[in-house]
Amino acid sequence: MARAPVQTDRTRESMEEMAKEIRGILGPKPITAEELSKAQDVLTRTLAGSWETMGAVGNSIEALLRHDLPDDHFTKYPARVRALALADVQAAAREVLDPDRLVWLVVGDRARIEPGIRELGWGEVHILDPDGKPLP
Repeated sequence: MARAPVQTDRTRESMEEMAKEIRGILGPKPITAEELSKAQDVLTRTLAGSWETMGAVGNSIEALLRHDLPDDHFTKYPARVRALALADVQAAAREVLDPDRLVWLVVGDRARIEPGIRELGWGEVHILDPDGKPLP
């Protein structure tokens, strides 16, 4: 998953840039050691802060149950993230990223962003209401 808050009037251009970055990971701009290190830092150093409320603890327990993870998942997670080698991450990117099969979820002022998104011609556009139900 990738996400980025963008200026409403630059939604289309931001989507193009994100697609370019994803394609770059698979080609001329693979993930670097510095990028991996920064991601590892974010994923591990912020972990303790993700349990600051009872609701957050409940969400973690729910994630363990939903994904059938072992009870010690969060204890072992930092070491597993730190153990990832650059080659492992690059190989995983090649395995799971397919820029031509991305699903884009774009939230914003429909009147201002829809025309630009349709101009991209990346596929069918589905409009959803705030509950995720399709609109006609």
